[in-house]
Amino acid sequence: MTAKQLIKLIITTIILIILSVQIFGQTANDSTTKINELIKESNTLITKGELDKAIETLNKVIEIKPNLAEVYLNLGIVFGLKKDNDRAIASFKKAISISPNYAKPYNNLGVIYKSIKDYDNALINFNQAIKLNPNLAEPYFSCAFIHFAKNQFAEAKLEIDKTIELKPDMAEAYFLRGEILRETKDLDSSISDFD
Repeated sequence: MTAKQLIKLIITTIILIILSVQIFGQTANDSTTKINELIKESNTLITKGELDKAIETLNKVIEIKPNLAEVYLNLGIVFGLKKDNDRAIASFKKAISISPNYAKPYNNLGVIYKSIKDYDNALINFNQAIKLNPNLAEPYFSCAFIHFAKNQFAEAKLEIDKTIELKPDMAEAYFLRGEILRETKDLDSSISDFD
C-alpha cells in the first residue's frame, strides 16, 4: 500500500467514524424525542382518565428504554388509580430498583401500603422518602396521618408541624393538625386550625 492509499484509507475511516457518531447521535435524539412524546401522551391520558391507554403508552416507552424509573413511577400511579395494588407495588419497586435514591417511588409505595392499612411498610417507605428528600411535604403528612390513626398523637403532631412548615398552603394538613390537637385536648389551638 502506497502512502497515498494509506492516507486515503485513514481519511475514509475518519469520515466513517464521524458519520457513525452523527447517525448514532441522531438515533439517540430521535428515541429521546419519541420517549418524551410518549410520556407526555401518557400524562394526558391519565388526566383524561384513560388509564388502560396510558398503560399501553407507558409500555411503549419501556420497549424503547426499559430502565427509566420515571416510567415505572407513572405506571405505579396508574395501577394505583385502578386499585390494582399488586401491580402498583411491583411498579414502584421496579422504579426503586432502577433508581434507589429517587424519593417519589418510596412515597408512592407508602401511599399504596397506607391505602391497604399496612402501616408498618407505609412508614418504612415514607421515612425513606423523607431521608432521600427531606423537603417533600407529602411523606410527612402521610406519617402524621398514620400516627394519628394509631393514636400516637405526639409523633403525629411532630410530622404534621413539619408538613405545614414545608407546605403552608396545604389545607388538609391544618385539618389533620386540628384533629390531633382536639384529641390531645388542646382545644384552643385546635379551633384555630379549623378556621
